[in-house]
Amino acid sequence: FCLADKRAGESGGEARRPGSSSGRAAVGGLRHCAAASSASSRLSMQRWPIGLLLDAVATLAGTGGKQLLRHAALTGKHRYYALGLILTAVIDPIFDVAAYTYAAQSIIAAAAGLVVVWNVLLAPYTLGEALTRERKLGSALIFAGTLLVGVSGSHAEVERTPAQYLSLFARPEACAYYASFAA
Repeated sequence: FCLADKRAGESGGEARRPGSSSGRAAVGGLRHCAAASSASSRLSMQRWPIGLLLDAVATLAGTGGKQLLRHAALTGKHRYYALGLILTAVIDPIFDVAAYTYAAQSIIAAAAGLVVVWNVLLAPYTLGEALTRERKLGSALIFAGTLLVGVSGSHAEVERTPAQYLSLFARPEACAYYASFAA
């Protein structure tokens, strides 16, 4: 009933709960909606570590899948193609989508950098690549940045309408960003 109460309140009409005869029920319903929304927001703010963990699994699966594809190409062992494709095209996206249900996009997007960390850590063992000092340092910086974003980034979900998103995408800062790609 929250959606109906909100719509009626926006249109100036009097929203009523089913079977109610006065607008007082609508006020109670709107209070209930606000409380439910606030509780949901607090819950999602507490569950962001689960989202970060799910995205870490997603990036690990994606990295493992890509390395299996590379291994199959280098060795000619075609049986690794199927497993690599499953990890990259099925497991990675499933965990990635699940991560977005627990944490804000601002946190999950930053965690995508873990792909580089996993690759640098695993490639010496799986593909025989050298682990140089620069690669170690770069991975450490990416891992620290991901951790800092996870801990200090915004954990609140912001609900916007399509019109609000279009307005954000048309701001001068956004247009300058788009223009930088055209140049």
